Amino acid sequence: MSFRNIIIGSTIVLGGVVAFANHVPVPLSSPFGEEIFTRVVFFDQADHEGVPAYHRGSDEVDVNLVDGSTFELRDAAGATEQVVLHDNADDHLDLDAIVASINGQITVGEAFVDNDTLGIRGLRGGAAESLELIDGFGEPLALLGFVGGTVSGEDDVRFTISLPGAHHHGGEGEEHEHGDDHEEGHEGEGHGGGEHTFAHHPYVMLLSTTEGEIAVNDGYVIPVGYDSTLANTLRAMGVGLLPTFTGHLDENEDAEVVLPRGVLHAMFPQGMPEELFATFVVLDEVEPTVWYTSNVFTIEIVD
Repeated sequence: MSFRNIIIGSTIVLGGVVAFANHVPVPLSSPFGEEIFTRVVFFDQADHEGVPAYHRGSDEVDVNLVDGSTFELRDAAGATEQVVLHDNADDHLDLDAIVASINGQITVGEAFVDNDTLGIRGLRGGAAESLELIDGFGEPLALLGFVGGTVSGEDDVRFTISLPGAHHHGGEGEEHEHGDDHEEGHEGEGHGGGEHTFAHHPYVMLLSTTEGEIAVNDGYVIPVGYDSTLANTLRAMGVGLLPTFTGHLDENEDAEVVLPRGVLHAMFPQGMPEELFATFVVLDEVEPTVWYTSNVFTIEIVD
């Protein structure tokens, strides 16, 4: 299927979600959900190549930490470090302060905030690597929304792409079926309103190294630039090297997509870029026209 053909015709483009697989709350986040990471690190390093272990916390900041709360981190090699956290006197937790405190005490992992959500990731990539979180005095991990336990890294980059269930296509501020208001940046319009499900619709995942927009009908855009990376992604899909980059959404309007690290290297024989931008489109079931496009998800490549 030609990419040029995909973006021609009467189109409806709505906000969607592409997330890092295994780090999305259950049920999968919809375009109206906020608790989702928007980027992931891929280590391009010979001895530990791949994606590190990720632990996802909460975006909830109104929690009271017990003064002197502790938790531990343990990596795959068995190195263990303890973190001590202090109470938040004003009853409003500053996530940036928590990140700074944690990162000032550990060397086996890194805390971060992404999309107002607290996370902790390992510093070595690949399926052989892992990061364990162990709650201690005061149970700060539980208060901060972490499940704890051991999470492994990945050799490849795995995505979950997700759309909401049957939803109401309306104007800005209208409520969808689940009763929540449209989030800013996710408003859209449908064919005259009403409910529509994208279950079993075809989808296409796209990769680009260029920030930008590809214009489609009615003022809507695919939120990446058209460049040689996008062209090579389409070629790789055409010869079967990226089999999960095209397919059909399941009955829940979700799909799992894998970017194998071997294909990633083959796409960039002269060296990896610093960032890759991923997005996906959902097509009409009959015509090669776009009905839905997602947000941008960033893969940060660290050598």
